[in-house]
Amino acid sequence: MKLLFRVAIGLSIFLGHCFPIYHNYRGGKGVIVSLVILSYLALPIAGAAALIWLLVFCLFGRVSLASLIAAIGAAFTSYTVLATPEILLVHLLTIGLFFQHRENIKRLLNGKEKALITPFISRLLR
Repeated sequence: MKLLFRVAIGLSIFLGHCFPIYHNYRGGKGVIVSLVILSYLALPIAGAAALIWLLVFCLFGRVSLASLIAAIGAAFTSYTVLATPEILLVHLLTIGLFFQHRENIKRLLNGKEKALITPFISRLLR
């Protein structure tokens, strides 16, 4: 029961940040909130996700791409440390992040997503 309660609280926190009532259900900050929830559940998974994010961001310069790939990495690494209900929470967070980033995904697929920094790969290819 205690485990299911933690999962419910984590999902509630994520949904509350992504869909705040006081901003007409339009929010954000899902990635950082997911990282905090992961830190609470299992610090090694949060650390792995943060490293994946940093690596992808440095290589490609796009925050949204780094966030999505880090979420996938967290979902895969969750099988190594967590119990089944917590794994479900990590997968729900990943699905939620993909839902929140659907416009970014469209821009990434169309090549219109702007890079925050000059990607390392571009610098190598010059």
